[in-house]
Amino acid sequence: MDVVDQPLSLNKMAKISGALYLAMAPFAVFSLFVNFSNFVHDNALETANNIQSAIGLYQLGIVSWLLSQVIFILLAFSLYFFLNKVNKVSASLMAVFAFIGIAVAFSNEIFQFAILRLLSGGSYLAVFKEEQLNALIVLFSHLHNHGLQVAHVFWGLWLFPLAHLIYRSDFLPKFLGILIAISGAGYLLDFLVNVFLPDSGITVTPFTFIGELVFLLWLLVKGVKEV
Repeated sequence: MDVVDQPLSLNKMAKISGALYLAMAPFAVFSLFVNFSNFVHDNALETANNIQSAIGLYQLGIVSWLLSQVIFILLAFSLYFFLNKVNKVSASLMAVFAFIGIAVAFSNEIFQFAILRLLSGGSYLAVFKEEQLNALIVLFSHLHNHGLQVAHVFWGLWLFPLAHLIYRSDFLPKFLGILIAISGAGYLLDFLVNVFLPDSGITVTPFTFIGELVFLLWLLVKGVKEV
């Protein structure tokens, strides 16, 4: 019983956090790939046909996304307990921003379910012409993508207190904190570009995400030094 009640060591908590971070990534990437590969900007017929022809994959993408957000919840909790002794205020802020982002990401999937209903062929949809249904599918796809951009705000914000915690800790290298801060700035920059230059096609998170990748690999492979 005494063994069970013993708290996890810092190194074990680091490994758990790294494993959760790694576990979340493939589900999120797969879902985003399915979503963006089906969507054809302002081409209602092609977008509808893409989704209809691979409806099972589209549904799997929704499930995969929701699963990634469940893992994100566990990750936020894990990092909070891992780092809260460094600074409780920053750790709490990190968790709050993460949970808001998760709530936005969960709620945003309503648009994906709306698309599935439009493709369901229900009798109540008979009042719509085919081109109207296709236009609605594109509209909900746009709204879903905009919802992801709103989530970008919190995907960026939660990384700044995390960066502060890493930088201030005695058991993680400071350069990881700098890389995580850059990753957070990347999400916010992508959000601003999407708002003010929506047709530019500019995106930086595929490059700034490297900070999160280095961080999770460090936790998994190197772990932390006990203090």
